[in-house]
Amino acid sequence: MSIDYPVDNFVVFNNNGRGQITKDVDGIKNLCNPNVKKIHVTHMPANVGCSGAWNLIIKCFMKAPYWVISNHDVMYEPGFLEEMNTCAQDPEVGTVHGAGGGWDIFLVKDWLIQKYGLFDEALYPAYCEDLDFGVRFGTIALAAVAAQLLGGNDKCDRSCSIRRPLASKQPQGTASSR
Repeated sequence: MSIDYPVDNFVVFNNNGRGQITKDVDGIKNLCNPNVKKIHVTHMPANVGCSGAWNLIIKCFMKAPYWVISNHDVMYEPGFLEEMNTCAQDPEVGTVHGAGGGWDIFLVKDWLIQKYGLFDEALYPAYCEDLDFGVRFGTIALAAVAAQLLGGNDKCDRSCSIRRPLASKQPQGTASSR
């Protein structure tokens, strides 16, 4: 695991639903990382979709101040998770992304979910759930992402971008399968 910053709950939803990768995913429970307090692995009986898995992470840990959600193929550069946490301390920031504002790894804060709702599970099985969510919190967030793409500063209203994580072929991070 490329986790070098304290994580209370490392959550993996195996969204395969066919039992094909159950043993491999169960192996994640045996990984040892001093920064991870607890590892949760859940095998879904069917594919609930990307939005469904993301929403399950949020619903299972409703009292968390934020959730870091990552694709299954993401590995973090040293210091990346700490940078996300630091950016999230700004009360005006609702989402934190890697450079470019991508949704391969992102942090979403509780107040944003409370104000705009969960991810739309009608967008099944995947794709566009991230864009739909971004559009819901409107032109302020879109302007912040545009400012990042045009070379603006790292502090934007309601959105903050930091460097992009390294890509990996190995499953890493809190994931939901697409």
